[in-house]
Amino acid sequence: KEIGSYAFSGNNNLQSVVIPDSVLKINMEAFYNCSKLSYVDLGNSVENLGYICFGDCDSLESITIPKSMTMPTASANHPFSGCDLLKTINIEEGGTIIPANLFSSCKALQNITIPNGIKEIGSHAFSACESLSKIVIPCSVEKLDMNAFYNCKKLNEFYNYSPDAKYGYMSLSDDPYVTIHGFTGSTSQEYATKNNIPFVALPDTPMYRLYNPNSTEHLYTDNSGEKDWLAATGWNYEGVAWIAPQGASKPVYRLYNPYSGEHHFTTDEGERGYLITIGWNDEGIGWKSHDSGIPVYRLFNPNNPGAGSHHYTTDAGEKDYLDPSRCGGRRTFGLSPRRPQGQARPLSATAL
Repeated sequence: KEIGSYAFSGNNNLQSVVIPDSVLKINMEAFYNCSKLSYVDLGNSVENLGYICFGDCDSLESITIPKSMTMPTASANHPFSGCDLLKTINIEEGGTIIPANLFSSCKALQNITIPNGIKEIGSHAFSACESLSKIVIPCSVEKLDMNAFYNCKKLNEFYNYSPDAKYGYMSLSDDPYVTIHGFTGSTSQEYATKNNIPFVALPDTPMYRLYNPNSTEHLYTDNSGEKDWLAATGWNYEGVAWIAPQGASKPVYRLYNPYSGEHHFTTDEGERGYLITIGWNDEGIGWKSHDSGIPVYRLFNPNNPGAGSHHYTTDAGEKDYLDPSRCGGRRTFGLSPRRPQGQARPLSATAL
């Protein structure tokens, strides 16, 4: 369950390590200065990496961080400091937080993808990553803690697809050449203006997700004013659902049923036309879609035929949890509160 402090420290013959899933904690300097260590499998359960536990492992070039290390209980303390060849880090999907100091002082780090689903990037998580030139923040991120990207001297392209992410003190203010790419009116633009950092508006469109606890309906809108008004009237704001891509041409139509209070989205012009003929209100284009990219899954709940009957998500885990295998058969549309089962239909968002 635990690898003790200094357990393998200074072992210059050790070339590979496979950590079993029973291990929850690797203590201080456990593998420090193992100069030939080039392969590390952290397993699937480790939650705590102690101070420089893999420090000065000069042959380590890449590593995969399991989702157990990106859970709220996980902790880290400069575990890879001094790994002068560590250039690539892969983070498994499924976690919600990048712990403080996890990648601090990884001076050779060049490539990292932060998976969608991460909500918080801890303090000093990427500080002093001197070779990092570009970072992309997914739309799920809600908070960048203090000094998260502080002193990343070559960081010049910072893309933040989360319009509401809160910036902590000096999140990246000491990165002299950085340009922030974010949405107009976002917290990124506010942070850039406050700290005299160049700002470039992203051409893509965030789709906000809201939930009505009274009708159980989810609504998706690109209008921040509508989002704020609905939140003020009792809807729950659930963040950015996905990013509608620049240059997409296929319209996703938005319709409203004045009898049930339901909103509906479809790319099918025939479906749209039929719903209009039987009394649905045409509310125009909800967003535009590509034929490829991240799919937006459409599901129908046969047990809840009211306003909350349809659901849309890019989260394959959420889709599977809602059990689309129960949906199937012929699909018809109308104002009737009883609706036959429908099949999940992929629309498209954008791959970031």
